[in-house]
Amino acid sequence: MIIIIPDVHGRTFWKEKVYDTLENDKDTHIVFLGDYVDPYQYEGIFPDEAIPILEEIIDLKIKYPNQITLLLGNHDCGYIWKSVCSSRRDVMHYHDINHLFVSNLSLFDLAYSTEINGKKYLLTHSGVHKVWIDKFIDYIGAKIEYDSIEWFLNNTLHCETYNDTLETFLGQYSYFRSYFGPDYGSCVWADVREMSEELPHRAADKELGYFQIFGHTQLENEPIVKDYFACLDVRRYFILTDENKLLDPQHPTGEWEYDLNNLE
Repeated sequence: MIIIIPDVHGRTFWKEKVYDTLENDKDTHIVFLGDYVDPYQYEGIFPDEAIPILEEIIDLKIKYPNQITLLLGNHDCGYIWKSVCSSRRDVMHYHDINHLFVSNLSLFDLAYSTEINGKKYLLTHSGVHKVWIDKFIDYIGAKIEYDSIEWFLNNTLHCETYNDTLETFLGQYSYFRSYFGPDYGSCVWADVREMSEELPHRAADKELGYFQIFGHTQLENEPIVKDYFACLDVRRYFILTDENKLLDPQHPTGEWEYDLNNLE
């Protein structure tokens, strides 16, 4: 079973479930999908309040290195490479946050993949488009099978040789997030609207062979669950069971369940 924590942004919705899991269920993995800082002030969370939350999450990763995976989001990357993201950047505390990410970069990844009962999953902050990952792989000149996307993304993150290239590719976002750009964004910037049936790269994305799970988007109601991806609301945690069920225990109207074995 996997506990999935979408964008934190200084929120605490994840704490009770995570601490209970770490104390009582050593076999369950916990994956944070990134974006730990830069809260929305209209939620009553101020920028400086997100810093101790990030520190707490880092401490948990250090204490439970094999049970917790920490992914990076676009906001986090903006404190490592300024050009990737400047949205709601905490200028006052920039150097403190930059130090937290850079000095602990070995604890973070860009992707997490797993297989449950024959179904392959790829978890990232905002999703991976085939055209984006193909161009990234081709630019570096690597020969990578799609089964190794997790390894490829995480290896480039932790290899200084690819630092400038990674900054360039992570900073790519589509016209859904700006007034110009391609039809797709990077694994920290992709927009769920890019998954539209009308866009040409959507069919190609299925060729990656994964059911993708990502956050990056505030949704008013239930998550967006389609035949090859699930976009999760970023204000509550989700559970991926050993039976390929996606549970939404904190949904405002009660617990929701999605059978990922039977999607059209």
